[in-house]
Amino acid sequence: MNPRPLPERLRAAVYDLATVKPHERTTHNFTPAEWAAYCDGYYTALAFALRVMDMADETQLEPPAPRRGESLLKETA
Repeated sequence: MNPRPLPERLRAAVYDLATVKPHERTTHNFTPAEWAAYCDGYYTALAFALRVMDMADETQLEPPAPRRGESLLKETA
């Protein structure tokens, strides 16, 4: 049995977090306005985590862009 690749496990972990109610510590009682802001931030952070993982996958498919001055170094070597 092959374990799932790391990117797949990371996406699954973020998805799992996105499908449950955000955690609220019992020592802190949010006001309704604070809870709404907390939830907005929670889900926004998860959405961006997924976007970053998608972008990382896309950049691995493309060859890296040459760095500034890299072509000059190859020509003089």
